[in-house]
Amino acid sequence: LVGPDGDAVVRAETAAARLLDGLARATPRPVALVLDRVESLEPGASGLLLIEALVRLGHPSLHLVLLTRGPLGFEVGRLRARGLLVELGPEQLRFTAGETAAVLAARLETTPPGLTDGVHKATEGWPAAVRLACEALADTPPDDRPAAVVRLAAHAADVFGLLATEVLDALTEPARQLVRYAAVLPE
Repeated sequence: LVGPDGDAVVRAETAAARLLDGLARATPRPVALVLDRVESLEPGASGLLLIEALVRLGHPSLHLVLLTRGPLGFEVGRLRARGLLVELGPEQLRFTAGETAAVLAARLETTPPGLTDGVHKATEGWPAAVRLACEALADTPPDDRPAAVVRLAAHAADVFGLLATEVLDALTEPARQLVRYAAVLPE
């Protein structure tokens, strides 16, 4: 085996094989394993070696979903060439104007002309920002919504902060306390 530490690679491959074997015995149904912030694992770290071994060994009932904001830390070119890798970037993850309109229509009774375009432009289609905008607009009287979208567009650089503040300001104190207790990360 080739790797930074042969013993660590062997341990990772053994653990991956056991995990896949246990998975096959535990359920006949496909399972998705979602791992976020994979880029934060150092090259050669046991966690990254385990993920790489799972990818390399592959298993028809395990679908790995690796979320990363940078390179994975191991080679995936062979998977890409064989059509076994699906990569989604920022453009595929953003809502289109039509999807933004559908979210707004589902949450709000009325959407005045231009509201959808304003929300889409201010949020750049990011789903979390669109959702926060919907929540903020739902608590805004319909006649005041266009002005709220103008304020949103003016603060587009910090759209998440502005929307979170507007949504949090509308909550009761017990609800805010629940959010504080439930929030793991400051974001």
